[in-house]
Amino acid sequence: MIQQAAFIGKNKLLKGGLHCHTTRSDGHGDPADVIRLHKENNYDFIALTDHRIYNYKNFADDVQITIIPGMEFDNTFVRGNGFRTFHTVFIGPDDETNGYSQDEELPRGTAQNQEDFQKYLDEAHNKNNLTIY
Repeated sequence: MIQQAAFIGKNKLLKGGLHCHTTRSDGHGDPADVIRLHKENNYDFIALTDHRIYNYKNFADDVQITIIPGMEFDNTFVRGNGFRTFHTVFIGPDDETNGYSQDEELPRGTAQNQEDFQKYLDEAHNKNNLTIY
């Protein structure tokens, strides 16, 4: 059996999720319950990336898990015989260098195409966030 070097070293690999919704947008679980469920399944970190609502907070104070700041930004536009949707996860640093604040709500994007959507990515990058498109 061939093992990749990333999986045989001395350092612990971390298990995490960078795209997760709660009842703060279109998810089915309460934020605290979602955090507890991830911890019960041995996650080390999670980003609660509800639609257009930025989050830093651990809603389950009794759970030791790293919360990665973030949200998911979305934009829907009509094109041809249907619609296209851009969903982009924003992942940011701590609140001292992050351009977004806890519970900041952004309006839905209004871009008409991928090139027009770039302005939202540029804004997130200017606020020190990584975008996962």
